[in-house]
Amino acid sequence: MIDKEETGIWVLIAILGVSLLFVGSLLVFILSYLIDQALSTTGTFGPATRIVSITLNGFLTLALILIYRDIRSAESNQEKWMEKQTDILNEQQNLSKAQLTPLLSVSFADDDINDDEITLTCTNTGTGIARELNIELELFVSDKNVNSRIYSIEGQELTPLSNIDEEIEVELHGGQKDGQTVYGAEGFWASAGALRRTDHDSKNRTRTEPVVKPDTEMEFKCGLRVMHYAGPVADPGDATPISFESATSKLSEKGYTVMGYRIRFSYEDLIGESQGTNLLKSGFTELEPGMNFSEVASNSVGEVGRVNAPPRYGGQRDIAMVRY
Repeated sequence: MIDKEETGIWVLIAILGVSLLFVGSLLVFILSYLIDQALSTTGTFGPATRIVSITLNGFLTLALILIYRDIRSAESNQEKWMEKQTDILNEQQNLSKAQLTPLLSVSFADDDINDDEITLTCTNTGTGIARELNIELELFVSDKNVNSRIYSIEGQELTPLSNIDEEIEVELHGGQKDGQTVYGAEGFWASAGALRRTDHDSKNRTRTEPVVKPDTEMEFKCGLRVMHYAGPVADPGDATPISFESATSKLSEKGYTVMGYRIRFSYEDLIGESQGTNLLKSGFTELEPGMNFSEVASNSVGEVGRVNAPPRYGGQRDIAMVRY
């Protein structure tokens, strides 16, 4: 394969050759003209001069054709060289990416749940470091009457907990409006805390980024919580954490009979490229006051699935699904 330096040398050689050919032909033309002048008394070009002129024009035309062909060949070789270099760079990038790609699997069993905290086992079978591990918790509710048959909720739409924003009456205390009742808002949303390595003491837990090296299995703890807000001017930004027991009691008082959950995890490779979001566990169960997350998960059946409905039917919907 000819590189760019060799291509430039060949073009210069071709130009130099044509230049020498032109100078040589011009000298032959002048010499022929002088000979004709010495042999002829008419002062016009003689046969020798005309022959040399025709020959010179032919040589120059042929030289121009050859140099044009050489330049086109050089350009073609340069394009091929650049394409080859691009292919090599792409191959090197793919190889580097393959060497840095983690493949993480995350799991937990029912006995890995302690009230509102879960212990996760993370296994990296890839070739790169997995970092920025993140757990996402979604909770769903329904007010459908299940009549002690949770399977009757199958196919029914569940409401994301974060969509609950109900109007409530709030009694004011203190000041000139003490004892007055005003309207306010109440809502909930769920969240999962940061992962903590189980082999680190409490002092280092918040200082170490959770990472999983290739061919490594590690355990992490993750707290699950419900955020709640209520008041005359309350909004999600004012939410404070409450226990699962308190949340399920409040939701049950509001007439909700079913709770579903979905836990997903995501992570990145060493260069910060997301490796996608994966479903970890999901299910739904009949809601009872005072349930903690361990009881919700252990009593759950099926899963909370997501379907894509036409926009006129509400677009994406989360529904209760039972796998037989």
